[in-house]
Amino acid sequence: SVVIREHDIVILQKINFETDSAVITAQSYPIIDAVAATLRGNPQIALVEVQGHADERATDDYNIRLTRDRAASVVEALVQRDIARDRLRSAGYGERCPIDPRHNAEAWEQNRRVEFRIVRTVEGPTGVEVACPAGRDLMPE
Repeated sequence: SVVIREHDIVILQKINFETDSAVITAQSYPIIDAVAATLRGNPQIALVEVQGHADERATDDYNIRLTRDRAASVVEALVQRDIARDRLRSAGYGERCPIDPRHNAEAWEQNRRVEFRIVRTVEGPTGVEVACPAGRDLMPE
């Protein structure tokens, strides 16, 4: 359910949240458990950015706040599963980095997501582009 692909930890199932909330639904606990197991099994991964992304159907401010809260919620869930907090950071990019630019239900479903970008390994920075150009001003410092 989890694959490491170059500079990403790719989840094969979505992490779901309660509507208009950062509360992770119980059905998503197994995928959170799998991400935690992947991080435990790969101690060379030194820093992962947990990213929240939204669809376009709310205001920019609302989407940024919601995605920041959701990414932080995922970080907390991983910390509760014994992943060191200093290996994780969270960021919310709202609707600024869509993977599907269309304006329909299929695109909205794809664009609502959590991603895991490997920012640093024990060997140093990975050089991964963490955010799309429209989201760079939202990147954590």
